[in-house]
Amino acid sequence: MAYDYTGSLSQKYILFVTTIVVTSIPGANFSKVMIFMDEAEAAANFVVDPGVDSLTELTYQNWSGLLKATGGLWGWINGFYANNQTTHIFVVTFNDGGAGKWSSADLTTQFGIYDQYAYWKLMYDNMNPASAQVALATLCGCGIGQTADPLSQYVYGTSDPTTLTGTAASPGTQVGWFRNNNPQLDVLIAYHPSTITNAALMQIAATLEVPNATGTNVGNKTDWLAIPANVLTPSGAGGTNLGAVQAANLQSQGVAFYTFVGDNSGNCALEAWFTIITKSSPGANWIKNYIDTVASQLVTTFLTATVISGFLNNDTYQGILNILQTQINLFVSIGRLGPVPQSLAPSLGLPGNLAGYVTAPPFNQLPAASGGAIVIPKAWSAIYNGNVRSVIVYGTLVVVSGGG
Repeated sequence: MAYDYTGSLSQKYILFVTTIVVTSIPGANFSKVMIFMDEAEAAANFVVDPGVDSLTELTYQNWSGLLKATGGLWGWINGFYANNQTTHIFVVTFNDGGAGKWSSADLTTQFGIYDQYAYWKLMYDNMNPASAQVALATLCGCGIGQTADPLSQYVYGTSDPTTLTGTAASPGTQVGWFRNNNPQLDVLIAYHPSTITNAALMQIAATLEVPNATGTNVGNKTDWLAIPANVLTPSGAGGTNLGAVQAANLQSQGVAFYTFVGDNSGNCALEAWFTIITKSSPGANWIKNYIDTVASQLVTTFLTATVISGFLNNDTYQGILNILQTQINLFVSIGRLGPVPQSLAPSLGLPGNLAGYVTAPPFNQLPAASGGAIVIPKAWSAIYNGNVRSVIVYGTLVVVSGGG
């Protein structure tokens, strides 16, 4: 082989100029997980103490080298990555004041700094568990009457045995942290008797395992999703299904649990997962928050792109609506969003001649606004298509007399 490139025609006259551009992906945080952890417990769980007010990023490739196998966080993360090899988990440390000396001040500070890094949020704190969980749920906007944080979905996994005997009126100890709080905290809770893995985190692992046709994980199922038998068992004792009374008690409290799929695979799935007070769908909220946040980012980029972009005119208005339509179309393409039936339009204050998803009025019919603002009422509408959780098929089998 002749090494003759230097000084050659190729080097002097045939030039390819490639520029590396480092850019962010709007909405990437909606497919990531964040765990808040008291600094003292972090020191006991990490091979090298990350210190207070730190951010550590765990991946499928690095997590086992960063965590001690003797620590409780190991069980959470090991269970997660047994069914997911792609999702990043951020661990944020904070000072909770020490056992029995709870203070939410530093948690509030760290939440403010790192909130936007990941959508799915959990708390690991065995020193002040009730106070820590309630504080994080409150920061995520789970309180009834509270403004929800569009960048957060708090989830809680419980193995508390009192959950099996609790009811809505008299919930189990840990469920009571949320149901008996003032205001009540409308959180997502999943139950499994394992004290090693986290019941809620196991579902999040399955939900975020693979992206869908949108190019994101947003819109993936948050329940009724088969988890392999070698990863997780049903929520009953000894890896069996829960008994009818226990299942009814959990359902009364709004707590989801795992049940065999029933196809002889040994796989299990989380039954219907909704928030414990209002029965809100985490999947619908996930999509709504993603569209609102990403459209906001993209519109801002559009309005600030050039010296002649963003004038208060119809061209700008149509550009904003096109960005919104593009985000909606992502979830129409995977069947998660569908058109609002004409019969429902009047009750929702929508025009009776709905055509598509963007229902905004023409530019010249927008309400008056000051300060260069565009206010768009009833900009879009869609039906959220939830998971099929029950199928009943009726049929008739005709037996001919004498047919044997």
